[in-house]
Parts: sequence; C-alpha cells; structure tokens
Amino acid sequence: RRKPKKPKSWWRRCAVALAPAANVNQLAAVMGIVVGLTAPLQRALFDEDGALFILGDCAQLIGAAAIPQVIIVLGASLAKGPDHSLCDRRTAISLGFGRLGVLALLNV
Repeated sequence: RRKPKKPKSWWRRCAVALAPAANVNQLAAVMGIVVGLTAPLQRALFDEDGALFILGDCAQLIGAAAIPQVIIVLGASLAKGPDHSLCDRRTAISLGFGRLGVLALLNV
C-alpha cells in the first residue's frame, strides 16, 4: 500500500482542509470583509471616482429592498391561511414577530 502524500507547507495543508467547504459565496464574503476593513482600498473602489462606484451604488439600492422583500415573502407564505397541522397559533405568531421584528433590527 502506498501512503497518500501529505502537503508540504502549512498553507497547502490549510487549503486542502478548507477546499471541500470553500465556494464562491464564502470567497466573496471574505473579500468584502477585507475591502471593508481596508480604508484605502475601500476609497479606491467605492468613492465617486472609484472603479466600482456604480456596482456599489447598485448594491446599496438592492440592499435597501431587503426588509420589504421579507414582508412580501411573509405575506406570500401566509396568503393561503394558517395550516394548523404544522404548528399552533402561538408558534406562528412568534415566527411572524421574529421575521418582522428581529430581522428588521438586524438589517438596520
């Protein structure tokens, strides 16, 4: 039997360990955190004369619709009326409050 080769460097071992969990969404989130924490990079990309000003402005407009979108999804899910076989009234009310109240506080 041949033993599998171990990666040589620490970075290579980390990359091999994280490869199954890595995807484009996580990479974008990490890059966003790096840009947000680096003021010169943030200014270079998102100031009015920055390279990505238009994309940042569009993202702000889309982000402003997050709360109304949650309300529309909640209304659509409740449009047929409550299905009491899934949960009781108290649970449904607390879930609705959680969606409307807590999510609104977290997104602001």
